[in-house]
Amino acid sequence: MLNIMVIGGGKVGYYLVKTLVKQHHQVRLIELDQDRCNSIAKELGIFVMNADGTNIQDLEDAGIEDSDVVVAVTGKDEVNLAICQLAKIKFGIQKVIARVNNPKNERVFKELGVGKAVSSTSLIANMIENELVAGKLKTLLTFDSGDMTIVEADIDDDSKLVGKKIRDISFPGDCIIVSIIRDGSVIFPKGDSQIMPHDRLLALTSVKNKEQLEELFKDKRCNVKWYFLEP
Repeated sequence: MLNIMVIGGGKVGYYLVKTLVKQHHQVRLIELDQDRCNSIAKELGIFVMNADGTNIQDLEDAGIEDSDVVVAVTGKDEVNLAICQLAKIKFGIQKVIARVNNPKNERVFKELGVGKAVSSTSLIANMIENELVAGKLKTLLTFDSGDMTIVEADIDDDSKLVGKKIRDISFPGDCIIVSIIRDGSVIFPKGDSQIMPHDRLLALTSVKNKEQLEELFKDKRCNVKWYFLEP
């Protein structure tokens, strides 16, 4: 028997929880809609919390740290991605599963460490994802709002950024370095964090910064990818 936390109590979440309960797993559900929470709790007799699955305190209150598996099945890909990232990085949950509403987004989930990204559509037909490659930047997917992107940059030994501190790099004003992945570990950077060879930088930024970031990462020793989550 596994201790499983499910975030999202819509149709997909409801039937998933119902199936897991029948398999005798210990299931906890987080759902934003109060009426849905009441209905599912009454029918299935499980722990249901009316809360936000992207809120750290709500996740702690729901007991995420005791979970063997976290499953994010809301109707928004960016929410499911955020939940899985929090579960892995903040709470150390090794097994995370995400519902991917748009099959084109499966790749970005896997690239960003979500072990299993499941799309019901992709089970019906394998989609061939077209990638637009321009120079060293690879545009993969697009965010729900269409104006924000996730950028990934791999730093080689002789990159011009090696040895520099985050605060000394001229990133655009609304560009946030979310994490540095170094030797398999995730670092939450501060201004004095130093860029090292083989680091992987993950940044959240707006689409309007594309040209400025292209110039910053123009160094051929930086392999840069742009991730856009499609609605």
